[in-house]
Amino acid sequence: MKKIVILILLSVVVGIAFLFYQNYQEKQFKSDFKRNFESMPALLNPELNKMNDKFMDAEFMVIYPTMIFYLDMNFFKGTTLPPEAKKSITNQGKMICQTMFAKLNQQFNVTSNRETKMVLDLLQSEKITAEIKIRNAFGQDLYTEKQLLSSCPEYSTAVYNLNQ
Repeated sequence: MKKIVILILLSVVVGIAFLFYQNYQEKQFKSDFKRNFESMPALLNPELNKMNDKFMDAEFMVIYPTMIFYLDMNFFKGTTLPPEAKKSITNQGKMICQTMFAKLNQQFNVTSNRETKMVLDLLQSEKITAEIKIRNAFGQDLYTEKQLLSSCPEYSTAVYNLNQ
């Protein structure tokens, strides 16, 4: 009888320890995700600076949980985008979803399903948002596209593929 009670208690203790460890891992993953997310400008801005020229400057910024990509048109002094430029941008559809999930899918290919699920869960629970702003020479917004990443069709596809 004593052996059964000890075995039951040991099983309960091991189960509780496992749950606490799993909770600890998820909190650590979330902390690492946020830290990596906030460090993205330090990685991306030097690359963007190489692409900047006298006509256009690009900059990336993070205000958690939002990432903002600024595109400054240095010589354009108008207050609205020309119709052909606006048409070209809007014809591309959801530029943010396509761009972000192209990068995320590359990452998902080299991570475990568990890590992929945690990233997808964080995109939804933290309401991670991406924004593109095109500005004129005076810094006035000409075009803004903002997207909650968990509402992208590519997000649904990633969740579906994960569950297959």
